[in-house]
Amino acid sequence: MTGLSKKTEYNVEIVAVDPSGNRSDTARATFMTLDTSAENNTWQKDKVYVQGDRVTFNGVNYEAKWWNTGQQPDQSGDFGPWKKL
Repeated sequence: MTGLSKKTEYNVEIVAVDPSGNRSDTARATFMTLDTSAENNTWQKDKVYVQGDRVTFNGVNYEAKWWNTGQQPDQSGDFGPWKKL
């Protein structure tokens, strides 16, 4: 998909149609686009992060596994709120 806005929720519906005109059931999905611009992804101590948020800390990229704030990514370990990408 192209032309999507950053940090925006989208709802999509998909239907498959074969050459004979048979239609599948409608599949529905909701997703949120990310803001991957460099100026917006540097980790900040006082910012609230939710699952899927991505940050850069000391040149390394991380993704939040769940809601957190003040949890420094490089100190997360295997069981903390951040995973190294």
